[in-house]
Amino acid sequence: MTITRHAYAILGLVTVLSAISLSSGHLKGAARSQPLAVQVVNATTSPIPTRAQGTTTVAGTVAVSSVPAVQIAADQVVGIAGEPTVHIDANNIVPVKLKQGRTPIIVTKQLSMATGTGDNFNSYGVPSGKRLIITSMFGIGRMSAGDVIANAQIGQVPMHFSTPIADYASIYNSDAYEQCDISYEENTGITFFAGRNTTAGNLVLTMGFSGYLEDM
Repeated sequence: MTITRHAYAILGLVTVLSAISLSSGHLKGAARSQPLAVQVVNATTSPIPTRAQGTTTVAGTVAVSSVPAVQIAADQVVGIAGEPTVHIDANNIVPVKLKQGRTPIIVTKQLSMATGTGDNFNSYGVPSGKRLIITSMFGIGRMSAGDVIANAQIGQVPMHFSTPIADYASIYNSDAYEQCDISYEENTGITFFAGRNTTAGNLVLTMGFSGYLEDM
């Protein structure tokens, strides 16, 4: 009877030790297991929503349908490299000419002629990398009685000054204004020239033009 009791006790102890050993093995196996790959099988009609973070590169063709409105927030810049094209349909490609940056400009030069001087000139140079478009030219002269601006021009364009009108004392004024549309390429020199019909007295003439510079 005593032997039987000891046998049962030993059998129970072995059973407990076996259970602990199996449990420890399962725990070690679980610790060594690797994460499983997740395969998304949603159809294109049920996409998983995502949100792009930072700079996102899109390859291939981006299709925009249903004529939606594309809005760009204020003060944002859209950069386009090179000269893009717009595809109207499969057979028509329309090149897009990007409007170059324009900077308004007004240039004035003063030509002074002392007694005994019949003409004078000044000049302006178009900056490198720019094209000059002149849209108007103007001038005003102050001279003595009997003096007339007989020949004046900016570049190759003549200017026609009005008949001198008395201002005060013996000073007379004459002015001119011309509308035009003339372009000059970079590094071109533009001459301001004026002559008069007499060399008596002093003449001060201010000539100028307005327009804009655009990037080439």
